[in-house]
Amino acid sequence: MTRNSAKLLLLVAATVFFSSAFPNPSPAQTVSFITRVDYAAGTNPASVAVGDFNRDGVPDVAVANYGSNTVSVLLGNGDGTFQPALTLAADANPEFVAVSDFNRDGVPDLVVACSGSNSVSVFLGNGDGTFQPARNFAANGGQSVAVGDFNGDGVQDLAVADYNLNNVPGSDTVSVLLGNGGGTFQPARTFATAGMNPVTVAVGDFNGDGRPDLAVTNSANTSSGAVPGNVSVLLGNGDGTFQPARTLNVGITPAFVAVRDFNGDGRQDLAVANFRSSTVSVLLGNGDGTFLAARNFAAGAGPLSFAVGDFNGDGVSDLAVANFDFNIQGPNTVSVLLGNPDGTFQAPLSFGAGTNPDSVAVGDFNGDGLQDLAVANFNSNTVSVLINNTVAALNTLTVNKAGTGSGSVTSSPPGIDCGATCSATYTSGTVVTLTATPASGTTFTGWSGCDTVSGTTCTVTMSVARSVTATFTLQRFTLSVNKAGIIGGGTVTSSDGGINCGPTCLASYTSGTTVTLTATPAFGNVFTGWSGCDTVLGTTCTVTMSSARSVTASFLGIPPILPPPIPPLL
Repeated sequence: MTRNSAKLLLLVAATVFFSSAFPNPSPAQTVSFITRVDYAAGTNPASVAVGDFNRDGVPDVAVANYGSNTVSVLLGNGDGTFQPALTLAADANPEFVAVSDFNRDGVPDLVVACSGSNSVSVFLGNGDGTFQPARNFAANGGQSVAVGDFNGDGVQDLAVADYNLNNVPGSDTVSVLLGNGGGTFQPARTFATAGMNPVTVAVGDFNGDGRPDLAVTNSANTSSGAVPGNVSVLLGNGDGTFQPARTLNVGITPAFVAVRDFNGDGRQDLAVANFRSSTVSVLLGNGDGTFLAARNFAAGAGPLSFAVGDFNGDGVSDLAVANFDFNIQGPNTVSVLLGNPDGTFQAPLSFGAGTNPDSVAVGDFNGDGLQDLAVANFNSNTVSVLINNTVAALNTLTVNKAGTGSGSVTSSPPGIDCGATCSATYTSGTVVTLTATPASGTTFTGWSGCDTVSGTTCTVTMSVARSVTATFTLQRFTLSVNKAGIIGGGTVTSSDGGINCGPTCLASYTSGTTVTLTATPAFGNVFTGWSGCDTVLGTTCTVTMSSARSVTASFLGIPPILPPPIPPLL
């Protein structure tokens, strides 16, 4: 079977190029899938997407069939199996399918990029798993399509990668078709990619301005063979236009790009499948539209596309890569690269698919909470479904308490009640919310070791064993001593030396401290009593500092006794 498309033109030689160095992998984790089940599709399935087309809460599958100019829709049964395919007629050589809602009726629609007619076919959904006949809209190419609201009007627009099969100067572009809101689109506007032979396009916000941007893989396939290629980034202006492209170096013959935050820093990153170097490049975003240099990770032979998911349930993004390979003999696999929290990936794990896997999509097809795979197999005319049966790891969360105060920490889901139970195990990927409650007289002063903090709450994603610390501090209260009396005076001292009143009549104490005060009358005075104390014994007063306190010591001056007057001499 010959295929007049960019993906087959990537197969210009059978030599496999590997990156000269890969980052050291983290300790291996595992993921597993039940042996695949294959479902008939059309001729040469080239792309697969997942949506709920009959709105029954069960994921369905749509497949673009390059060789039969059709789209297959396989409705899911909810147990991981699918009904026989329904067939939709598309324009010439459908290469790529995506799901969105183009007429804003709440029903999923389909858009298909068609490379044989340089167009996109739009199928409006009826909500019961059927679709209206295709409406076709011209583009400058039809290799892949991505969806976004590029002019901020609340209507979904299209970006199409224009492969430029004949290498016509100035035709290496992205076509942008602005949506009208009823499922129709305005004439395409093109934007140069600054690279040769654009094959895929993805949408993200790379500079954090709230405006959609584009990332495009330029495969740089030429008649003399594949050259390295690159990735273009076109920052959006928010009005449906884009700034001039900036190019980034990746592996050899980049064939697919996806957007995700792979290292959890809140900035969007890029992952690129490199067909000829059999690698995936990851470019971590700086948040300003620029990216760090690519890091390359081994995949299978001839990676042509991939999907992003979390296949081992640890809360970290993983990759499932469709390895098209260089010949029909295979090995015909999907590689799963489990992600690490820092944006790196572990060594690939391989799972069997049909002949020449071309595209892969992610969905929970049997409703067990684990992400499964659907794979379009170009040369076996099938879709392979791989059901995830990974047993999630258990990771321990430990809560420590620090500081001078005391309090308790509880968790949701339950498990931690610290108090007495300060550690618990959780299934990998579980998001645990901890709440700190200070004891009376104590202030909660902060968390450490959390993923996010809001006031007294801490959230932790249990992808590995974790330890967090809650700090409690005893409150401090002021003790004030007042002196009262009629022409009286004296001093008041405290047992700890903090009050010497005299000059120092205020002192601060931690909550719960018991302070003993002693009143000493000045010469010629008598002490007459205390007020404001917890207990009184003679000249002493005790106060327990559970709040700010004020006490008063009263003194009375005694007038001097004068001798009786001497009577006058007679």
